[in-house]
Amino acid sequence: KSVNCDSKFVIDLNEFNLDAVLKDDYGPYRPYGNKKLLFDIKIRDKKYSFKNLTKVPKKSWPEDSHVYEIERIYFKCKANILFTRKSLRVADLKDLKSFQKLFLGYVWEEKINEWDKSIKIKPHGNCTKSVNEFIPLEKKTLIGIKNESVKAGSSSIKYFDMISNKTSDSLSQIPRSINQLYMHKYLELKAKKKNVKTHDEYSDALINRKKSDFVRHIDFGYNRLECVLFTEQQYNDLIRFCTSYRNFSIVNIDTTFNLGQYYVTYLTYRNISLKIQATETHPVFIGPILIHLHRDKEAYLSFAMQLQKFDILNKNRLNDITCFITDDDAAIRSAFKTVFKNSEFMLCCNHLRKDFLKIMNQFKVPEESKNEIIFKMFGSQNNRTESLIGSKDKQDFEEKSNS
Repeated sequence: KSVNCDSKFVIDLNEFNLDAVLKDDYGPYRPYGNKKLLFDIKIRDKKYSFKNLTKVPKKSWPEDSHVYEIERIYFKCKANILFTRKSLRVADLKDLKSFQKLFLGYVWEEKINEWDKSIKIKPHGNCTKSVNEFIPLEKKTLIGIKNESVKAGSSSIKYFDMISNKTSDSLSQIPRSINQLYMHKYLELKAKKKNVKTHDEYSDALINRKKSDFVRHIDFGYNRLECVLFTEQQYNDLIRFCTSYRNFSIVNIDTTFNLGQYYVTYLTYRNISLKIQATETHPVFIGPILIHLHRDKEAYLSFAMQLQKFDILNKNRLNDITCFITDDDAAIRSAFKTVFKNSEFMLCCNHLRKDFLKIMNQFKVPEESKNEIIFKMFGSQNNRTESLIGSKDKQDFEEKSNS
């Protein structure tokens, strides 16, 4: 594996793997010439006859006839282009097990100085940071690294065991570093998590949900689908930020417009442990999500009940959520009120404002009057005190409403 002078070898490829033979300790090679030849060789009365062929015969071969394939490939060593590796593979196509040899030669260019015969192995061609020598590994070694990487136990112990158990001193049989074990473990886990995609969307969903705990519940029937999604962190955040009696975040429930054939309903809350520097406000985070086909009480009830079911099996604290805000969708309000009986429910002023604008557009209210009515009802975002929704009590609300 460390040949540095003119040398020739004959290797039985029924005993040694071709890929392993061509992996030596001088890094990668660049092929620069290859050729394939076919010969039909017959043996009659202890005499040989040779015939060049252009293609492999399709008919069955006579007993005394053998077709040999000769494949010649030349390689230049990338570490020193004056060093050449020449391979000549000869195989009996009639019976590969009877004859399959490799004639391998290492040759320096003629008439060069001894000091030009140094081989300094280069790092990998795609590497921009490391200066470590790159030596391609044998296929058997790579398979061993992949198999060991996914087994339980210490990666460092596996790495040193592989070095200790090598069958020769060749560097192509030794893992380059412990990072190879980490990398192949990551790639193996990534491949396992890759989603299956067939023509049946429901089948895909059921198969792929096993690869992640994000999908908590799937229920589907004729023309129905409810899929509940949330992480452990989203659940814990709802308890952490939304169940306190003093400093808490209101939970907002909103449904998107129709995204093709389905709706997405999601909970949002403010992370009161963080502040946005520019506005000094708490950022909004997305909580549990429902994907569904119908905007009805059955779908929203399924969402709320799955949250409660998970909560009962864990911390049993979601019943203490202080307040929910919804739009004026009766199905959402009714479903969540049925499950979260200890919580307060309020209407979202932004949704109400949009609804009032739609109604005034239907009645063709003039633009100036429209803006004046909206301001009296909702005020500005920074000051709600003088608006209808900023009323202090019922009497104040009736007075502003009459005006």
